[in-house]
Amino acid sequence: SNPEVPHVLRNGDIASIQSSPFNPNNPTRMIIHGWLGTQDSEINRLTRSALFFGGNYNVIYVDWSVGSLDEFYPNSRQLVYAVAAAASNMLDYLARYGQLNKRDVVVVGHSLGAHVAGNVGKWQSGAIPTIVGLDPALPFFAGDAPDRIMASDADYVEIIHTNGGVLGFMEPIGDADFYPNYGRVQPGCGADVGGGCAHARAVHFYVESILSRHGFVGEQCESFQNIRDGTCAQTGVSSRMGGEPPNAEGAPEGIFFLQTANSFPFAVGVLGLVALGSAAPVESIHPWALIPDGNGRLRLINVNPYDVPKGDNEVEPLFDPLTDVVFRLYTRRNPVHPQVIRWNDAGSVSGSNFNPAHPTRFLIHGFLEGEDASLHWSIKDHFIRVGEFNIVNVDWGAGSQTINYIAARNRVGAVGEVISRMINTIVSATGTSRNNINLIGHSLGAHVAANAGKHQNGQLNTIIGLDPAGPLFSNGQADLFGANDAQYTEAIYTNAGLLGFDQPLAHANFYPNGGRSQPGCILDVAGICAHNRVNNFYAESVSSSVGFRSTRCANHAEILQGRCTPSGANANMGGEPSNRGRGV
Repeated sequence: SNPEVPHVLRNGDIASIQSSPFNPNNPTRMIIHGWLGTQDSEINRLTRSALFFGGNYNVIYVDWSVGSLDEFYPNSRQLVYAVAAAASNMLDYLARYGQLNKRDVVVVGHSLGAHVAGNVGKWQSGAIPTIVGLDPALPFFAGDAPDRIMASDADYVEIIHTNGGVLGFMEPIGDADFYPNYGRVQPGCGADVGGGCAHARAVHFYVESILSRHGFVGEQCESFQNIRDGTCAQTGVSSRMGGEPPNAEGAPEGIFFLQTANSFPFAVGVLGLVALGSAAPVESIHPWALIPDGNGRLRLINVNPYDVPKGDNEVEPLFDPLTDVVFRLYTRRNPVHPQVIRWNDAGSVSGSNFNPAHPTRFLIHGFLEGEDASLHWSIKDHFIRVGEFNIVNVDWGAGSQTINYIAARNRVGAVGEVISRMINTIVSATGTSRNNINLIGHSLGAHVAANAGKHQNGQLNTIIGLDPAGPLFSNGQADLFGANDAQYTEAIYTNAGLLGFDQPLAHANFYPNGGRSQPGCILDVAGICAHNRVNNFYAESVSSSVGFRSTRCANHAEILQGRCTPSGANANMGGEPSNRGRGV
Protein backbone atom coordinates (compact mmCIF):
# COMPACT_ATOMS: atom_id res chain seq x y z
CA SER A 1 0.00 0.00 0.00
CA ASN A 2 3.06 2.29 0.20
CA PRO A 3 5.62 1.04 -2.34
CA GLU A 4 7.42 4.40 -2.71
CA VAL A 5 6.89 6.41 0.49
CA PRO A 6 8.14 4.54 3.58
CA HIS A 7 6.45 4.38 6.96
CA VAL A 8 8.95 4.85 9.77
CA LEU A 9 8.93 2.20 12.49
CA ARG A 10 10.53 3.16 15.81
CA ASN A 11 11.72 1.00 18.65
CA GLY A 12 9.67 1.72 21.75
CA ASP A 13 6.92 3.42 19.75
CA ILE A 14 3.98 1.03 19.65
CA ALA A 15 1.88 3.55 17.72
CA SER A 16 4.40 3.54 14.85
CA ILE A 17 3.64 -0.16 14.42
CA GLN A 18 -0.11 -0.09 14.98
CA SER A 19 -0.55 2.81 12.53
CA SER A 20 1.68 1.23 9.89
CA PRO A 21 0.62 -0.70 6.77
CA PHE A 22 2.44 -3.78 8.10
CA ASN A 23 0.46 -6.90 7.16
CA PRO A 24 1.24 -10.06 9.15
CA ASN A 25 -0.25 -12.15 6.34
CA ASN A 26 2.58 -11.11 4.00
CA PRO A 27 6.16 -12.41 4.19
CA THR A 28 8.63 -9.99 5.74
CA ARG A 29 12.05 -9.14 4.33
CA MET A 30 14.52 -7.10 6.37
CA ILE A 31 17.19 -5.42 4.20
CA ILE A 32 20.44 -4.06 5.66
CA HIS A 33 22.92 -1.84 3.79
CA GLY A 34 26.65 -1.72 4.34
CA TRP A 35 29.40 0.82 5.03
CA LEU A 36 28.72 4.32 3.68
CA GLY A 37 25.20 3.18 2.80
CA THR A 38 21.89 4.93 3.45
CA GLN A 39 18.20 4.19 3.05
CA ASP A 40 18.67 4.96 -0.65
CA SER A 41 21.39 2.33 -1.16
CA GLU A 42 21.07 -0.01 -4.12
CA ILE A 43 20.40 -3.05 -1.97
CA ASN A 44 17.36 -1.27 -0.53
CA ARG A 45 15.90 0.28 -3.67
CA LEU A 46 16.52 -2.60 -6.03
CA THR A 47 15.54 -5.42 -3.68
CA ARG A 48 12.33 -3.59 -2.75
CA SER A 49 11.42 -3.07 -6.40
CA ALA A 50 12.20 -6.69 -7.26
CA LEU A 51 10.06 -8.02 -4.41
CA PHE A 52 7.12 -5.79 -5.26
CA PHE A 53 7.29 -6.91 -8.88
CA GLY A 54 6.56 -10.42 -7.65
CA GLY A 55 4.00 -9.98 -4.90
CA ASN A 56 3.03 -8.49 -1.57
CA TYR A 57 5.72 -8.16 1.09
CA ASN A 58 6.56 -6.24 4.20
CA VAL A 59 9.95 -4.75 3.24
CA ILE A 60 11.84 -3.23 6.18
CA TYR A 61 14.96 -1.16 5.58
CA VAL A 62 17.40 -0.97 8.45
CA ASP A 63 18.82 2.52 7.97
CA TRP A 64 21.91 2.80 10.16
CA SER A 65 23.48 5.57 8.08
CA VAL A 66 24.21 7.60 11.25
CA GLY A 67 26.88 4.98 11.94
CA SER A 68 27.67 3.65 8.47
CA LEU A 69 28.58 7.05 7.01
CA ASP A 70 31.59 7.37 9.29
CA GLU A 71 34.52 7.59 6.87
CA PHE A 72 36.72 5.88 9.47
CA TYR A 73 35.73 2.31 8.62
CA PRO A 74 36.76 0.73 11.96
CA ASN A 75 34.17 2.88 13.75
CA SER A 76 31.38 1.56 11.53
CA ARG A 77 32.70 -1.98 11.77
CA GLN A 78 32.40 -1.89 15.57
CA LEU A 79 28.68 -1.05 15.38
CA VAL A 80 27.42 -4.22 13.70
CA TYR A 81 26.38 -5.93 16.94
CA ALA A 82 24.64 -2.84 18.33
CA VAL A 83 22.81 -2.15 15.08
CA ALA A 84 21.70 -5.78 15.01
CA ALA A 85 20.37 -5.44 18.56
CA ALA A 86 18.14 -2.55 17.46
CA ALA A 87 16.93 -4.47 14.40
CA SER A 88 16.23 -7.55 16.49
CA ASN A 89 14.30 -5.46 18.99
CA MET A 90 12.12 -4.15 16.15
CA LEU A 91 11.30 -7.72 15.12
CA ASP A 92 10.27 -8.42 18.71
CA TYR A 93 8.03 -5.35 18.72
CA LEU A 94 6.44 -6.39 15.43
CA ALA A 95 5.82 -9.89 16.80
CA ARG A 96 4.25 -8.50 19.95
CA TYR A 97 2.20 -5.62 18.53
CA GLY A 98 1.92 -6.41 14.81
CA GLN A 99 1.38 -10.20 14.91
CA LEU A 100 4.58 -10.84 12.97
CA ASN A 101 5.37 -14.53 12.53
CA LYS A 102 9.16 -14.72 12.71
CA ARG A 103 9.10 -17.85 10.56
CA ASP A 104 8.04 -15.58 7.69
CA VAL A 105 11.14 -13.38 8.06
CA VAL A 106 14.23 -13.39 5.87
CA VAL A 107 17.11 -11.03 6.69
CA VAL A 108 19.40 -9.92 3.84
CA GLY A 109 22.51 -7.81 4.23
CA HIS A 110 25.35 -6.59 2.03
CA SER A 111 28.99 -6.15 3.09
CA LEU A 112 28.97 -4.85 6.70
CA GLY A 113 25.21 -5.26 6.52
CA ALA A 114 25.70 -9.01 6.08
CA HIS A 115 27.39 -9.13 9.49
CA VAL A 116 24.58 -7.03 10.93
CA ALA A 117 22.15 -9.59 9.49
CA GLY A 118 24.09 -12.41 11.11
CA ASN A 119 24.00 -10.65 14.43
CA VAL A 120 20.24 -10.15 14.13
CA GLY A 121 20.10 -13.93 13.97
CA LYS A 122 22.28 -14.20 17.07
CA TRP A 123 20.03 -11.84 19.00
CA GLN A 124 17.02 -13.87 17.86
CA SER A 125 18.61 -17.12 19.10
CA GLY A 126 17.92 -18.96 15.87
CA ALA A 127 14.29 -17.88 15.48
CA ILE A 128 14.95 -16.53 11.96
CA PRO A 129 14.68 -19.27 9.33
CA THR A 130 16.91 -17.77 6.61
CA ILE A 131 19.68 -15.16 6.45
CA VAL A 132 21.40 -14.18 3.19
CA GLY A 133 24.82 -12.52 3.34
CA LEU A 134 25.86 -10.70 0.16
CA ASP A 135 29.67 -10.65 -0.01
CA PRO A 136 30.13 -10.17 3.77
CA ALA A 137 32.80 -7.56 4.53
CA LEU A 138 36.29 -8.92 5.17
CA PRO A 139 38.32 -5.97 6.55
CA PHE A 140 38.65 -6.11 10.36
CA PHE A 141 36.81 -9.43 10.60
CA ALA A 142 39.01 -12.30 11.65
CA GLY A 143 37.85 -15.80 10.82
CA ASP A 144 36.81 -16.40 14.43
CA ALA A 145 35.39 -12.93 15.15
CA PRO A 146 32.33 -13.56 17.36
CA ASP A 147 30.28 -10.86 15.63
CA ARG A 148 30.73 -12.04 12.05
CA ILE A 149 27.96 -13.81 10.16
CA MET A 150 28.11 -17.59 10.58
CA ALA A 151 26.13 -20.74 9.85
CA SER A 152 24.62 -20.94 13.33
CA ASP A 153 22.87 -17.55 13.04
CA ALA A 154 19.73 -19.06 11.45
CA ASP A 155 18.28 -22.37 10.36
CA TYR A 156 19.83 -21.70 6.95
CA VAL A 157 22.53 -19.14 6.19
CA GLU A 158 23.44 -18.49 2.57
CA ILE A 159 26.53 -16.55 1.52
CA ILE A 160 27.19 -15.16 -1.96
CA HIS A 161 30.89 -14.40 -2.48
CA THR A 162 31.82 -12.02 -5.30
CA ASN A 163 34.99 -10.22 -4.14
CA GLY A 164 36.53 -12.80 -1.82
CA GLY A 165 39.85 -11.90 -0.28
CA VAL A 166 39.58 -8.19 -1.03
CA LEU A 167 36.43 -6.47 0.22
CA GLY A 168 34.53 -9.68 0.95
CA PHE A 169 35.13 -12.95 2.81
CA MET A 170 36.67 -15.71 0.75
CA GLU A 171 36.34 -18.61 3.19
CA PRO A 172 33.02 -20.46 3.46
CA ILE A 173 31.14 -19.17 6.51
CA GLY A 174 27.53 -20.21 5.87
CA ASP A 175 25.52 -23.37 5.42
CA ALA A 176 25.68 -22.86 1.66
CA ASP A 177 28.42 -20.71 0.13
CA PHE A 178 28.03 -19.69 -3.51
CA TYR A 179 31.06 -18.59 -5.54
CA PRO A 180 29.90 -17.05 -8.83
CA ASN A 181 32.85 -17.06 -11.24
CA TYR A 182 34.96 -18.46 -8.36
CA GLY A 183 34.07 -15.58 -6.09
CA ARG A 184 37.07 -13.24 -6.44
CA VAL A 185 36.58 -11.09 -9.54
CA GLN A 186 33.56 -10.72 -11.77
CA PRO A 187 33.32 -10.62 -15.57
CA GLY A 188 32.39 -7.23 -16.92
CA CYS A 189 34.12 -5.37 -14.07
CA GLY A 190 37.21 -4.59 -16.11
CA ALA A 191 40.20 -3.26 -14.17
CA ASP A 192 38.38 -3.43 -10.84
CA VAL A 193 41.38 -2.26 -8.84
CA GLY A 194 39.61 -1.69 -5.54
CA GLY A 195 37.07 -4.48 -5.98
CA GLY A 196 34.10 -2.14 -5.74
CA CYS A 197 32.43 -3.45 -8.87
CA ALA A 198 32.75 -7.12 -7.91
CA HIS A 199 31.68 -6.36 -4.33
CA ALA A 200 28.50 -4.64 -5.53
CA ARG A 201 27.80 -7.39 -8.05
CA ALA A 202 26.52 -9.61 -5.22
CA VAL A 203 23.57 -7.23 -4.83
CA HIS A 204 22.81 -7.32 -8.56
CA PHE A 205 22.96 -11.13 -8.63
CA TYR A 206 20.59 -11.33 -5.68
CA VAL A 207 18.12 -8.83 -7.15
CA GLU A 208 18.06 -10.67 -10.45
CA SER A 209 17.60 -14.00 -8.66
CA ILE A 210 14.32 -12.71 -7.21
CA LEU A 211 12.95 -11.94 -10.67
CA SER A 212 14.60 -14.48 -12.93
CA ARG A 213 12.52 -17.38 -14.19
CA HIS A 214 15.71 -19.32 -14.79
CA GLY A 215 17.54 -18.46 -11.61
CA PHE A 216 21.19 -18.96 -10.73
CA VAL A 217 21.99 -22.67 -10.43
CA GLY A 218 25.14 -23.56 -8.50
CA GLU A 219 26.91 -26.90 -8.78
CA GLN A 220 28.27 -28.35 -5.54
CA CYS A 221 32.06 -28.75 -5.50
CA GLU A 222 33.97 -31.38 -3.51
CA SER A 223 35.87 -28.84 -1.44
CA PHE A 224 36.72 -25.19 -0.92
CA GLN A 225 40.17 -25.98 -2.31
CA ASN A 226 38.44 -26.50 -5.66
CA ILE A 227 37.35 -22.84 -5.55
CA ARG A 228 40.86 -21.68 -4.66
CA ASP A 229 42.26 -23.67 -7.56
CA GLY A 230 39.71 -22.30 -10.01
CA THR A 231 38.17 -25.70 -10.65
CA CYS A 232 35.09 -27.53 -9.45
CA ALA A 233 34.98 -31.29 -9.03
CA GLN A 234 31.21 -31.60 -9.18
CA THR A 235 29.40 -33.91 -6.81
CA GLY A 236 26.19 -34.05 -8.81
CA VAL A 237 24.30 -31.90 -6.30
CA SER A 238 22.95 -28.53 -7.41
CA SER A 239 21.17 -25.70 -5.63
CA ARG A 240 19.60 -22.38 -6.50
CA MET A 241 21.46 -19.23 -5.42
CA GLY A 242 19.24 -16.53 -3.94
CA GLY A 243 15.71 -16.51 -5.27
CA GLU A 244 12.31 -15.88 -3.76
CA PRO A 245 11.14 -17.61 -1.73
CA PRO A 246 14.72 -18.30 -0.65
CA ASN A 247 16.27 -21.58 0.31
CA ALA A 248 15.58 -22.73 3.83
CA GLU A 249 16.54 -25.49 6.24
CA GLY A 250 16.86 -28.74 4.34
CA ALA A 251 18.30 -27.16 1.20
CA PRO A 252 21.63 -28.57 -0.04
CA GLU A 253 24.62 -27.29 1.90
CA GLY A 254 28.28 -26.93 0.98
CA ILE A 255 30.38 -25.12 -1.61
CA PHE A 256 28.74 -24.15 -4.90
CA PHE A 257 30.16 -22.75 -8.13
CA LEU A 258 28.35 -21.10 -11.01
CA GLN A 259 29.12 -18.94 -14.03
CA THR A 260 27.40 -15.69 -14.91
CA ALA A 261 27.27 -13.39 -17.91
CA ASN A 262 29.29 -10.17 -17.77
CA SER A 263 26.27 -7.86 -17.94
CA PHE A 264 22.53 -7.86 -17.32
CA PRO A 265 20.93 -10.37 -17.35
CA PHE A 266 23.61 -12.23 -15.41
CA ALA A 267 21.86 -15.59 -14.99
CA VAL A 268 23.04 -18.36 -17.31
CA GLY A 269 21.98 -21.96 -17.64
CA VAL A 270 23.78 -24.92 -16.13
CA LEU A 271 25.78 -25.31 -19.35
CA GLY A 272 26.92 -21.70 -19.23
CA LEU A 273 24.47 -20.42 -21.83
CA VAL A 274 22.97 -16.98 -21.27
CA ALA A 275 19.36 -17.46 -20.29
CA LEU A 276 18.23 -14.50 -22.39
CA GLY A 277 18.97 -14.83 -26.09
CA SER A 278 17.76 -13.19 -29.25
CA ALA A 279 15.73 -16.25 -30.11
CA ALA A 280 14.31 -16.71 -26.63
CA PRO A 281 10.59 -17.41 -26.52
CA VAL A 282 8.40 -14.68 -25.09
CA GLU A 283 7.83 -16.50 -21.84
CA SER A 284 11.58 -16.62 -21.12
CA ILE A 285 12.29 -12.92 -21.61
CA HIS A 286 13.42 -11.07 -18.49
CA PRO A 287 10.74 -8.44 -17.78
CA TRP A 288 13.16 -5.96 -16.26
CA ALA A 289 16.48 -4.19 -16.52
CA LEU A 290 18.56 -1.90 -14.36
CA ILE A 291 18.31 1.56 -15.93
CA PRO A 292 19.59 4.84 -14.46
CA ASP A 293 17.24 7.74 -13.92
CA GLY A 294 18.17 11.36 -14.63
CA ASN A 295 20.02 11.59 -11.32
CA GLY A 296 22.15 8.57 -12.12
CA ARG A 297 20.46 6.20 -9.67
CA LEU A 298 19.70 2.66 -10.79
CA ARG A 299 16.03 1.75 -11.07
CA LEU A 300 14.39 -1.59 -11.80
CA ILE A 301 12.40 -0.93 -14.96
CA ASN A 302 10.02 -3.21 -16.86
CA VAL A 303 11.34 -3.75 -20.40
CA ASN A 304 9.16 -6.63 -21.59
CA PRO A 305 6.07 -5.58 -23.55
CA TYR A 306 4.66 -9.09 -23.19
CA ASP A 307 4.97 -9.27 -19.43
CA VAL A 308 3.88 -5.98 -17.88
CA PRO A 309 3.37 -6.68 -14.15
CA LYS A 310 -0.22 -6.52 -13.02
CA GLY A 311 -1.20 -2.99 -12.18
CA ASP A 312 1.36 -1.26 -14.41
CA ASN A 313 -1.14 -0.55 -17.13
CA GLU A 314 -3.59 0.76 -14.57
CA VAL A 315 -1.22 3.37 -13.18
CA GLU A 316 0.47 4.29 -16.47
CA PRO A 317 -0.53 7.92 -17.18
CA LEU A 318 -1.99 8.70 -20.59
CA PHE A 319 0.51 10.41 -22.86
CA ASP A 320 -0.54 12.47 -25.86
CA PRO A 321 2.57 13.85 -27.57
CA LEU A 322 0.52 16.44 -29.45
CA THR A 323 -0.40 18.13 -26.17
CA ASP A 324 2.11 16.84 -23.63
CA VAL A 325 5.44 17.67 -25.29
CA VAL A 326 6.53 21.14 -24.17
CA PHE A 327 8.93 23.37 -26.15
CA ARG A 328 10.83 26.00 -24.17
CA LEU A 329 12.78 28.69 -26.04
CA TYR A 330 15.93 30.31 -24.60
CA THR A 331 18.01 33.06 -26.20
CA ARG A 332 20.54 35.59 -24.96
CA ARG A 333 17.56 37.89 -24.36
CA ASN A 334 16.02 35.30 -22.02
CA PRO A 335 18.81 32.91 -20.95
CA VAL A 336 17.11 31.82 -17.70
CA HIS A 337 13.36 32.25 -18.07
CA PRO A 338 11.98 30.35 -21.07
CA GLN A 339 9.25 31.26 -23.50
CA VAL A 340 6.90 28.38 -24.30
CA ILE A 341 6.31 27.96 -28.03
CA ARG A 342 3.69 25.60 -29.50
CA TRP A 343 3.63 23.64 -32.72
CA ASN A 344 -0.04 24.52 -33.33
CA ASP A 345 0.33 28.23 -32.52
CA ALA A 346 2.44 30.19 -35.00
CA GLY A 347 1.85 33.33 -32.96
CA SER A 348 3.69 31.80 -30.00
CA VAL A 349 6.76 31.68 -32.25
CA SER A 350 6.44 35.00 -34.07
CA GLY A 351 5.75 36.77 -30.78
CA SER A 352 8.77 35.23 -29.04
CA ASN A 353 12.47 36.12 -28.97
CA PHE A 354 13.13 33.62 -31.77
CA ASN A 355 15.47 35.21 -34.34
CA PRO A 356 15.63 33.50 -37.77
CA ALA A 357 19.06 35.04 -38.36
CA HIS A 358 20.49 32.94 -35.51
CA PRO A 359 21.19 29.18 -35.56
CA THR A 360 18.57 27.00 -33.88
CA ARG A 361 19.46 24.08 -31.63
CA PHE A 362 16.95 21.59 -30.19
CA LEU A 363 18.03 19.74 -27.02
CA ILE A 364 16.19 16.48 -26.26
CA HIS A 365 16.49 14.58 -22.96
CA GLY A 366 16.26 10.83 -22.37
CA PHE A 367 14.50 8.31 -20.17
CA LEU A 368 13.04 9.39 -16.81
CA GLU A 369 14.04 13.02 -17.35
CA GLY A 370 12.07 16.17 -18.05
CA GLU A 371 12.34 19.94 -17.94
CA ASP A 372 15.23 19.89 -15.45
CA ALA A 373 17.38 17.40 -17.38
CA SER A 374 21.08 18.14 -17.03
CA LEU A 375 21.38 18.03 -20.82
CA HIS A 376 19.04 21.00 -21.12
CA TRP A 377 20.86 23.27 -18.71
CA SER A 378 24.52 22.42 -19.22
CA ILE A 379 24.52 22.40 -23.01
CA LYS A 380 22.13 25.36 -23.29
CA ASP A 381 24.43 27.50 -21.17
CA HIS A 382 27.45 26.63 -23.30
CA PHE A 383 25.64 27.67 -26.48
CA ILE A 384 24.47 30.96 -25.01
CA ARG A 385 27.97 31.62 -23.71
CA VAL A 386 29.57 31.42 -27.16
CA GLY A 387 27.04 33.18 -29.37
CA GLU A 388 23.53 34.05 -30.48
CA PHE A 389 21.35 30.96 -30.68
CA ASN A 390 17.72 29.94 -30.51
CA ILE A 391 17.83 27.08 -27.97
CA VAL A 392 14.70 24.94 -27.81
CA ASN A 393 14.54 22.49 -24.89
CA VAL A 394 12.17 19.64 -25.69
CA ASP A 395 10.43 18.41 -22.55
CA TRP A 396 8.72 15.07 -23.14
CA GLY A 397 8.84 14.12 -19.45
CA ALA A 398 5.14 13.22 -19.51
CA GLY A 399 6.13 10.31 -21.72
CA SER A 400 9.63 9.50 -20.48
CA GLN A 401 8.97 9.49 -16.74
CA THR A 402 7.38 6.05 -16.47
CA ILE A 403 8.38 2.83 -14.73
CA ASN A 404 7.73 0.97 -18.00
CA TYR A 405 10.83 1.55 -20.10
CA ILE A 406 9.14 -0.19 -23.02
CA ALA A 407 6.45 2.50 -23.04
CA ALA A 408 9.02 5.32 -23.14
CA ARG A 409 11.09 3.50 -25.75
CA ASN A 410 8.06 3.08 -28.01
CA ARG A 411 7.28 6.81 -27.86
CA VAL A 412 10.42 8.01 -29.63
CA GLY A 413 8.69 8.02 -33.02
CA ALA A 414 5.63 9.96 -31.88
CA VAL A 415 7.70 12.52 -29.96
CA GLY A 416 9.96 12.93 -32.98
CA GLU A 417 6.92 13.58 -35.16
CA VAL A 418 5.74 16.39 -32.85
CA ILE A 419 9.21 17.95 -32.95
CA SER A 420 8.98 17.85 -36.73
CA ARG A 421 5.68 19.73 -36.52
CA MET A 422 7.35 22.34 -34.30
CA ILE A 423 10.11 22.74 -36.88
CA ASN A 424 7.54 23.23 -39.64
CA THR A 425 5.80 25.91 -37.59
CA ILE A 426 9.07 27.72 -36.91
CA VAL A 427 10.02 27.65 -40.60
CA SER A 428 6.62 28.95 -41.75
CA ALA A 429 6.33 31.60 -39.02
CA THR A 430 9.88 33.01 -39.23
CA GLY A 431 11.31 32.00 -42.59
CA THR A 432 14.32 30.35 -40.98
CA SER A 433 16.13 27.74 -43.04
CA ARG A 434 16.16 24.05 -42.14
CA ASN A 435 19.84 24.20 -42.97
CA ASN A 436 20.16 26.35 -39.84
CA ILE A 437 18.63 23.77 -37.50
CA ASN A 438 20.49 21.09 -35.49
CA LEU A 439 19.03 18.52 -33.09
CA ILE A 440 20.97 17.11 -30.12
CA GLY A 441 19.56 14.21 -28.12
CA HIS A 442 20.87 12.03 -25.30
CA SER A 443 20.09 8.32 -24.84
CA LEU A 444 16.42 7.79 -25.81
CA GLY A 445 16.47 11.46 -26.83
CA ALA A 446 18.98 10.61 -29.56
CA HIS A 447 16.43 8.31 -31.19
CA VAL A 448 13.75 10.97 -30.72
CA ALA A 449 15.96 13.46 -32.56
CA ALA A 450 16.53 10.97 -35.37
CA ASN A 451 12.81 10.39 -35.78
CA ALA A 452 12.24 14.13 -36.06
CA GLY A 453 14.86 14.09 -38.80
CA LYS A 454 13.09 11.24 -40.59
CA HIS A 455 9.87 13.30 -40.66
CA GLN A 456 11.89 16.17 -42.13
CA ASN A 457 13.11 13.86 -44.91
CA GLY A 458 16.75 14.36 -43.92
CA GLN A 459 16.67 18.10 -44.68
CA LEU A 460 17.97 19.32 -41.30
CA ASN A 461 21.59 20.37 -41.11
CA THR A 462 22.82 18.13 -38.30
CA ILE A 463 21.62 15.58 -35.75
CA ILE A 464 23.91 14.66 -32.85
CA GLY A 465 23.21 11.45 -30.93
CA LEU A 466 24.80 11.44 -27.47
CA ASP A 467 25.29 7.77 -26.52
CA PRO A 468 22.06 6.64 -28.23
CA ALA A 469 20.13 4.23 -26.00
CA GLY A 470 20.87 0.54 -26.50
CA PRO A 471 18.18 -1.40 -24.57
CA LEU A 472 15.39 -2.63 -26.89
CA PHE A 473 16.97 -1.10 -30.01
CA SER A 474 18.48 -3.19 -32.79
CA ASN A 475 19.61 -2.75 -36.36
CA GLY A 476 16.82 -2.66 -38.89
CA GLN A 477 14.21 -1.03 -36.66
CA ALA A 478 12.38 1.83 -38.36
CA ASP A 479 12.73 4.20 -35.40
CA LEU A 480 16.46 3.61 -34.83
CA PHE A 481 18.89 6.53 -35.17
CA GLY A 482 20.12 6.46 -38.77
CA ALA A 483 22.87 8.07 -40.82
CA ASN A 484 20.42 9.57 -43.34
CA ASP A 485 18.19 11.33 -40.82
CA ALA A 486 19.93 14.66 -41.56
CA GLN A 487 22.46 16.11 -43.98
CA TYR A 488 25.08 15.24 -41.37
CA THR A 489 24.65 12.86 -38.43
CA GLU A 490 27.09 12.28 -35.63
CA ALA A 491 27.01 9.81 -32.73
CA ILE A 492 29.23 9.92 -29.65
CA TYR A 493 29.49 6.66 -27.72
CA THR A 494 30.57 6.60 -24.08
CA ASN A 495 28.87 3.45 -22.74
CA ALA A 496 28.43 1.35 -25.87
CA GLY A 497 27.16 -2.15 -25.28
CA LEU A 498 25.50 -1.48 -21.94
CA LEU A 499 23.29 1.61 -21.77
CA GLY A 500 24.39 2.88 -25.16
CA PHE A 501 23.99 1.32 -28.62
CA ASP A 502 26.92 -0.88 -29.64
CA GLN A 503 27.14 -0.33 -33.41
CA PRO A 504 28.04 2.76 -35.47
CA LEU A 505 24.84 4.52 -36.53
CA ALA A 506 25.83 7.86 -38.03
CA HIS A 507 27.95 9.45 -40.74
CA ALA A 508 30.63 10.09 -38.10
CA ASN A 509 30.92 7.89 -35.01
CA PHE A 510 33.18 8.92 -32.14
CA TYR A 511 34.39 6.55 -29.41
CA PRO A 512 36.17 8.56 -26.70
CA ASN A 513 38.38 6.28 -24.62
CA GLY A 514 37.14 3.31 -26.64
CA GLY A 515 33.49 4.20 -26.12
CA ARG A 516 32.58 1.67 -23.43
CA SER A 517 33.84 3.01 -20.12
CA GLN A 518 35.26 6.39 -19.17
CA PRO A 519 38.25 7.40 -17.04
CA GLY A 520 37.18 8.77 -13.69
CA CYS A 521 34.11 6.50 -13.57
CA ILE A 522 35.83 4.09 -11.21
CA LEU A 523 32.93 2.19 -9.64
CA ASP A 524 30.64 2.53 -12.64
CA VAL A 525 28.91 -0.84 -12.16
CA ALA A 526 25.95 -0.19 -14.46
CA GLY A 527 27.54 2.38 -16.78
CA ILE A 528 25.64 5.36 -15.41
CA CYS A 529 28.67 7.62 -15.10
CA ALA A 530 29.97 6.74 -18.57
CA HIS A 531 26.51 7.09 -20.15
CA ASN A 532 26.09 10.60 -18.74
CA ARG A 533 29.69 11.66 -19.42
CA VAL A 534 28.80 12.26 -23.07
CA ASN A 535 26.76 15.31 -22.07
CA ASN A 536 29.85 16.82 -20.46
CA PHE A 537 31.96 16.04 -23.51
CA TYR A 538 29.51 17.66 -25.89
CA ALA A 539 28.87 20.71 -23.70
CA GLU A 540 32.61 21.34 -23.47
CA SER A 541 33.06 20.85 -27.21
CA VAL A 542 30.62 23.72 -27.90
CA SER A 543 32.68 26.32 -26.07
CA SER A 544 36.19 24.83 -26.13
CA SER A 545 38.87 26.66 -28.07
CA VAL A 546 40.85 23.42 -28.28
CA GLY A 547 38.14 20.91 -29.11
CA PHE A 548 38.20 17.11 -29.08
CA ARG A 549 40.46 16.15 -31.97
CA SER A 550 39.86 12.56 -33.02
CA THR A 551 41.70 10.04 -35.15
CA ARG A 552 39.82 8.25 -37.89
CA CYS A 553 40.15 4.46 -37.56
CA ALA A 554 40.03 1.85 -40.28
CA ASN A 555 36.83 0.17 -39.05
CA HIS A 556 34.61 -0.53 -36.07
CA ALA A 557 36.30 -3.86 -35.38
CA GLU A 558 39.42 -1.96 -34.35
CA ILE A 559 37.40 0.01 -31.81
CA LEU A 560 36.16 -3.24 -30.28
CA GLN A 561 39.74 -4.48 -30.09
CA GLY A 562 40.91 -1.34 -28.33
CA ARG A 563 43.15 -0.14 -31.14
CA CYS A 564 43.01 2.33 -34.03
CA THR A 565 44.94 2.40 -37.28
CA PRO A 566 44.97 6.03 -38.54
CA SER A 567 42.98 6.01 -41.76
CA GLY A 568 42.16 9.29 -43.41
CA ALA A 569 41.52 12.79 -42.18
CA ASN A 570 41.04 13.52 -38.49
CA ALA A 571 37.92 15.28 -37.25
CA ASN A 572 36.62 17.20 -34.25
CA MET A 573 34.09 15.49 -32.02
CA GLY A 574 31.04 17.64 -31.37
CA GLY A 575 31.73 21.34 -31.55
CA GLU A 576 29.85 24.29 -32.97
CA PRO A 577 29.22 24.40 -35.85
CA SER A 578 29.24 20.66 -36.48
CA ASN A 579 31.97 19.17 -38.66
CA ARG A 580 31.68 17.04 -41.76
CA GLY A 581 33.75 14.05 -40.66
CA ARG A 582 32.88 10.65 -42.09
CA GLY A 583 33.54 7.09 -40.96
CA VAL A 584 34.20 5.43 -37.63
